[in-house]
Amino acid sequence: MRFNYHWLLLILFFCSVINAQTFTLRGTVLDRHDGGPLSGAVLTVTPGNHKTTTDAAGQYEFAKLPSGKIQVVITHPDCSPAKEQLNLRSDLVKDFELEHHEAELEEIAIHGVSKPGSNTAATHIDSREIQQSSGKNLGNLLEEKSGLAALKTGNNIVKPVIHGFYGSRVTIMSNDVRLNDQEWGSEHAPNVEISDFEHIDVIKGASTLRYGADAIGGVVVLRPEYFPKRDTIKGFLQSFYTTNGRSMGLNVGVTQTFQNGWYVSARGSYTKSGDLSTPNYNLYNTGQEAKKLAFFTGKDGLRRGFSFMYTLSNQDFGIYRGSHIGSQEDFIRVNVDQPYYLRPFSYEIGNPRQEVQHHLAQLSYYQRFQNDAKLTATYGFQYNHRKEYDIRRGDLRDVAALNLELMTHQANILYQLQKNRWDIEGGLGGSYENNYSTTATMARKLIPNYDRFTGNAFGVVKRNLSNALQVEAGLRADYSRTLAKMWYDLNVWDENYAADFRDFYVRTEDGNRVFTKPDMGFFGWSANLGLNYRQGGNKFALNLTRAVRNPNAAELFSSGLHHSAAIVEEGSLFLKNEVAYQANAMIDLKAAVLSGAELHLNPYFTYSDSFINQVPTGVQSTIRGTFPVWSYQQVAARMFGLDVDASLKFVPMLQWKGSLSLLRGDDLTHDVPLILMMPANFRNELSWGNDHWGVAVSQRTVLAQKRFPVYNPVATVVVDGVATEKTVDLSTPPAGYTLLGASAFWQIHPRFRITAEADNILDTPYRDYLNRLRYFSYDLGRNLRFTLRYTF
Repeated sequence: MRFNYHWLLLILFFCSVINAQTFTLRGTVLDRHDGGPLSGAVLTVTPGNHKTTTDAAGQYEFAKLPSGKIQVVITHPDCSPAKEQLNLRSDLVKDFELEHHEAELEEIAIHGVSKPGSNTAATHIDSREIQQSSGKNLGNLLEEKSGLAALKTGNNIVKPVIHGFYGSRVTIMSNDVRLNDQEWGSEHAPNVEISDFEHIDVIKGASTLRYGADAIGGVVVLRPEYFPKRDTIKGFLQSFYTTNGRSMGLNVGVTQTFQNGWYVSARGSYTKSGDLSTPNYNLYNTGQEAKKLAFFTGKDGLRRGFSFMYTLSNQDFGIYRGSHIGSQEDFIRVNVDQPYYLRPFSYEIGNPRQEVQHHLAQLSYYQRFQNDAKLTATYGFQYNHRKEYDIRRGDLRDVAALNLELMTHQANILYQLQKNRWDIEGGLGGSYENNYSTTATMARKLIPNYDRFTGNAFGVVKRNLSNALQVEAGLRADYSRTLAKMWYDLNVWDENYAADFRDFYVRTEDGNRVFTKPDMGFFGWSANLGLNYRQGGNKFALNLTRAVRNPNAAELFSSGLHHSAAIVEEGSLFLKNEVAYQANAMIDLKAAVLSGAELHLNPYFTYSDSFINQVPTGVQSTIRGTFPVWSYQQVAARMFGLDVDASLKFVPMLQWKGSLSLLRGDDLTHDVPLILMMPANFRNELSWGNDHWGVAVSQRTVLAQKRFPVYNPVATVVVDGVATEKTVDLSTPPAGYTLLGASAFWQIHPRFRITAEADNILDTPYRDYLNRLRYFSYDLGRNLRFTLRYTF
């Protein structure tokens, strides 16, 4: 009996030890409406009645909670309460979402990873960084982040690049409306004003099916300001000046909100700049003038609401005069140190140039149901008018050589349901676009007249298998049909298309021109599988995707000189769907080193046996000059890379941030590297300050691209009266370079903020591999930017 009594005491002792175990529960309370943090939320844990309140970043922590089953109740003055049952067996990181509509989110915090609970790799840019970037375009802003770059035609025309993809492979969403502004090709910059938005998310890779399967590179999501339920009026006035180009700009906005949920807001901006400059000379005809307007109104209710948005963008860009070569003799002089065309600084914008006007109108309505479901219907209309002026003489001097009008109608319905551990999302959508190219240009149409119809359906299901593990599966179907009216030279039609596309033939005119009506239909299905595991402050996510992109109009039909790109483009009717298989992983690690350390890793891999590639294939002399010919072709391709972001807080006011981007692309069909792949690059930044003032110094190094294909055309020139063939080097990348920068800000008053930035402080001469005008000039020299912002 004594023996059994000792065993009983031993069992009771171990039970008491187990029951005495305590664990930490921490995380973030988020606004389900837009993913922003909620401060002032109260969390109560029972049994024990433990309480805590979220801080300014929406974060909470319970240091010592007993093991076992607990109930967490979350309340907020402006939200419906929520509760959840947890089984606490170890330290746990748990984020909660509340339906929040009342309080204003003054600022969305910038994060190094995607929204919690998501298996996508993402970069987030908050309102403060957007405000400090006045004078920059979207592409220049994004290229400062890991895995992102910018494909440039000079410095005014900039396209975002994500993991080596650009153009139609990168979708830009303006408040849930897909931006359609003739984004085909390399030099049609997005028509957006970043100051109109409060939050920018960049989703890397084709890991989200909601925004379209053709976004193989990723998605840029632009979110406008969130309007609170409050009787108030507020606004801002912001001006900036930059020394390079002597650019001046003004942004102004005013917003009226009401307690019943109504709001109205208007914003406007104006920018004017003159010729930009390299460290050694001005860049002739590189000024710009831009005028933009945005208007928002609507009503935000707990159960239902609607919104209306209208934006207008009107831009006039100069194209560097030295990029237009008059003869083959001049053409072989590319990559020279001193350009042929020079002039003193001027605000004058002459030919070649672009005039682009873009209208976007969006109407959206949502309805919430008792079962936590939400239904959203959105309609968007866009009108894009693009005029491109070439160097022409006589009566044609002021006549656009390219005059395109694109009208787009989009409609979609989105259904979302969050219930217990399930998150379901599905939708239907469609669009119609009409492209018209006027004959008044007296030039060959680069893009023909066409009508395009699309339809899509998708569904995504997420399931929380435990407090730490979430899985996701999605499926999407897309269909598109394009009806075009296309002219071909008789010899081109007979040699390339007559045998395979005889159904498109209509008639032959003047003995050498063939009129056709191509009817191109494409269907594709896409799918993704993902998982997301969180333990403590660490996270691992993996997404596997099959994505399909239909060829765009430029890839199928382009034919002729694209003067603003300074190239002749040739499309192909033989192009098929581009199918890509991707693996995208994300690893986030946190450590209690000094005042906190974080490491973010994003390895990725893409394979496609139908990759649409554009490469130089020759030289063509026209009455308007001599230009390289770039043709579209379909190849097997492989791309893989790694993004690294790291940060370390030495003390709360002193922080280091660093990033590294590596990418390799291969054309497996021809066993050569892919063209225009982002070179390896890394960044470092050291900042010191707080919410009221701060200074930072930065360094950006871009290594020389050692892996490149050789596509060097041959030009015929006359030397001593004899025609001689010369090889033109359009392939060898420029040398690597390092640029130093600095910035500072001072919140001299709660309503008044001053920002100063310096780029390329040492005035380093360099050429960027992803700048299509690098053959003709160096890139930008030193630039100082000053911004003043007043809020009321």
